[in-house]
Amino acid sequence: GALLHTSDKLLNDRNFCLEAIDINPLSFLFFDPDDKELALATVRKNGLLLRDASPGLRADLEVCQAAVDQNPNAKRFVAKELRGCIEEKPALLRLGSDGTTLV
Repeated sequence: GALLHTSDKLLNDRNFCLEAIDINPLSFLFFDPDDKELALATVRKNGLLLRDASPGLRADLEVCQAAVDQNPNAKRFVAKELRGCIEEKPALLRLGSDGTTLV
């Protein structure tokens, strides 16, 4: 992809990173896996990408809950010590990444 040829200056620009994630959540793979704001933006679009967050963020309640809210299957990537603290919402309360479609 295009991000392979992107300058370090852009890869370190927060707005650029957030916009890239908004367009394609897989963009997170090119950014800092320890960045909580980027991880949250990513897992809110695709909860399964929690697997690519740093171990510290896989143990962060806010990030993990957002991932599981988006996709309950993301729970398998939550740090073991945190799994009991994560609530799975009933299907009728879960929305797709477009914010309107029930999943």
